[in-house]
Amino acid sequence: MTRRHARTRAAIAAITTAAAVVLTGCAADSDAAATATETSTNSSAGEATETVLVPAAPGELDPGPYPTTAIDTDTPTVPDEVTGTFVESERLAEFVALPMEIDPELVEPISHRTGVVPGPESWGFLFTGQRDDTITAIGEDTGFYAGFATGRLTAGRFGDGTTRQIVHAVLQFPDAESAQNAAAALHRDRLVRPWSTFSDSPVATEHQVASLPGSLVSTAIERETMYGAAFTPHGRHVIYTWLDGPLDHQDWFDASLARALEVQRPLIDRFPVTEPEDLGSLKMDLDDVLRLTVPFGPEEERTPNSEAVYGPRGAAHLAVDQAGSFDALTATDTTHLAINKTNLYQSSTVGGAEALFDRLPGLIRNRGADTAVTGASGPAGVPNARCFDIVTTRSTYSACVVQRG
Repeated sequence: MTRRHARTRAAIAAITTAAAVVLTGCAADSDAAATATETSTNSSAGEATETVLVPAAPGELDPGPYPTTAIDTDTPTVPDEVTGTFVESERLAEFVALPMEIDPELVEPISHRTGVVPGPESWGFLFTGQRDDTITAIGEDTGFYAGFATGRLTAGRFGDGTTRQIVHAVLQFPDAESAQNAAAALHRDRLVRPWSTFSDSPVATEHQVASLPGSLVSTAIERETMYGAAFTPHGRHVIYTWLDGPLDHQDWFDASLARALEVQRPLIDRFPVTEPEDLGSLKMDLDDVLRLTVPFGPEEERTPNSEAVYGPRGAAHLAVDQAGSFDALTATDTTHLAINKTNLYQSSTVGGAEALFDRLPGLIRNRGADTAVTGASGPAGVPNARCFDIVTTRSTYSACVVQRG
C-alpha cells in the first residue's frame, strides 16, 4: 500500500466521539499491504468471532492532509432547497421497507437501484435504468420532491431462470392528489411503451391482484420471466414496487406485492414529512454526527451516498449484508451512520459501541463468495484498529474499524 493509502487508513483515528465506531476504506495500489492471519476467515455476521488483532505499525499516527478536529459548519441548515431534497430523501430511508422484510431470500444488493431519489430527473434511472424525459416530466408536473429506493435479488447466478428481484421505493409529493396523479400517469405510461433498454421488449398489460384494489399493477412476460410494477398511492406518497421472477412463480409475484404494502404502509405513516417550502430550513447535519467524520479532500471523488446521515434501517439498505447489519445496529442501539470519507457509527452507550466494534469484522467478512477478505496491518499509532484487505472481482481496497468511547 502506498503512503497515500496508508494515510487514508490513518484517517480512521482523526476524529472520533464518545460511543462511536469509525470505519474507513481506501483503494489499494499494486503494492498491497502485508496481511496477517486471523483465527476466523469466513464468519457469518451473526456469530461471535475471536479475532487476533494485527499490531499497529510503530510510530505516531500521521493524519496527512486530513483534519483532526470536528468540521466547522458555517451553515447549520442546508444551503439551498436542492440540497434539502437530498436530506429529506435520506431521512425517508429510515421509513422504507427492507427487501428482506418482503422476502427473506432477497439478499444480494442491487447497488445502482439503491439510494436517494432526490428529484424528477432521477426517475428515469429508477424506473428504466436510463434517462427518460417523459417520466421526468411526470415527476415535474406532479411536484415530486423526495424519495428513497432499495433493490435486492436472490443469491445465485443472475439470469439462470431462478432469480427473483425487487426494486422498492417510496416517493413523496406535496399532497395526496399529486401522489394519485403521479401513480396514474406512471401506470398509463407503462401500458403504452416498454420500460426497457431492449427495443424488442413487450409493452406491459394490466394485472389484477384481488387483494390490492388500491394498487395500479402491470406485468409483462419475456423469455420465461414475469416482471411488473405496482404503483400504490398512500396519502401524499406513492409506494412503488418492481418485481421480476420465473414465469411459474406468479404466486410469489402477487404475494410479494401484498407483503410489500403490509410492511410499508405503517412505516411511512410514521414519517415526519418536511413540506416543500421548508426544505431550505432542514439541518445539513442531522444530530451533529456528520461533522465528526473525516471529509473528502477537494480532489477526491465522493460516493453517491456520501455526506449523509442514516439511521439503522437506512444503513441496512446500503449494507452488503442487510440482515446482519440491521440486527447488529438495532441490537447495539446504534442510532446513526454518518457517511463521508470515513463512516462513523454512533451508539447510545459505550457498551453498545463496544458490542458493535466486535460485530463489524463479521459484517465486513460476510460479503459473498466472490469477495476475499484478509486481515491487514493497521496504521501507526492506532493500536486498537482492526483492518482488512478486500478483493472483489472489480476492485481491491482496504477497510479499518476503530472504536472510541
